Amino acid sequence: MGELDIVARKGETVAFVEVRGRSSAEYGLPSETLNRSKRAKIIKTAMAYIKARSLRADTFRFDFVGIGPGRDPEHIEDAFSAEGFGF
Repeated sequence: MGELDIVARKGETVAFVEVRGRSSAEYGLPSETLNRSKRAKIIKTAMAYIKARSLRADTFRFDFVGIGPGRDPEHIEDAFSAEGFGF
């Protein structure tokens, strides 16, 4: 179905973290690869994970970590929402 790079919990918040890397800036930043289709797949996979594990939390969020050459890793908390995806 899909993969979840990182699933992390802090208190009552569960974060599903997508990690993307680029070996070159020639084709853009890692964050530019996170299109609607990829977000939908991450959300669908997260929903299956929540259901399979009967996971409970006050808040679920989707974070992003981008790693590119010559740059510090970029962490964006709550990078995108599941709103409009049936979550």
